[in-house]
Amino acid sequence: ERVDQFLAQFIWPHKVSVSGQVSVQGHQYSVGIAHRGEPVDVHFDPTDRHLVFSDAASGQELKRRPIYGLDIVTITALSIPPAPTKQPLQLSFAF
Repeated sequence: ERVDQFLAQFIWPHKVSVSGQVSVQGHQYSVGIAHRGEPVDVHFDPTDRHLVFSDAASGQELKRRPIYGLDIVTITALSIPPAPTKQPLQLSFAF
């Protein structure tokens, strides 16, 4: 929840590609080919955890897309350890 509130403070300017997409942190989000080449503002809406793409000039909302990579593993860069196996483990002792 704190991460969501933090991200909601920012607006990131972007430009729509010729294929109608915007790249945010390496993830491609479709805004629509009708908006190709246009500047857009991107902000995070914490209520539904979506990125909101708006026309930079008018502020009109163009698209809302679920955000990628907003999970504990990605944010903390920590991996979740695998579940323990039920197979016996042979320990070796030096005598």
